[in-house]
Amino acid sequence: MIDDALMVMIVGMSVVFTSLAFFYVVIVLINKLNNYYNNFRVNKKLLEFTEPSESTAPISDELVAVISAAVFETLNKKVRIKKIQYLDANSYSTSWLSSGRASLLSSHNIHKGKRN
Repeated sequence: MIDDALMVMIVGMSVVFTSLAFFYVVIVLINKLNNYYNNFRVNKKLLEFTEPSESTAPISDELVAVISAAVFETLNKKVRIKKIQYLDANSYSTSWLSSGRASLLSSHNIHKGKRN
């Protein structure tokens, strides 16, 4: 009687641990596939942004100065402009863009009046 109960317990625990190992492997594989797919999509999107557009006009020194002044006023520290690139209106999500800009602008203190 005890031998039969022991055998049922061993078979039952073996089935449970085997199924747990199976589900663990399935979850790990799904996670790896998801990471691979997400990296593929991100790299594809980054390539769209990094490809230079031939239709844009050269950026003048005055425009660089205006952008530098605007960034200085927003961040309250000196900046060095390394790259300026025009974005196509259809290549980005306007909701994420406006949310990011609002977050950036609200995170900095805007001083009115004289500055030291």
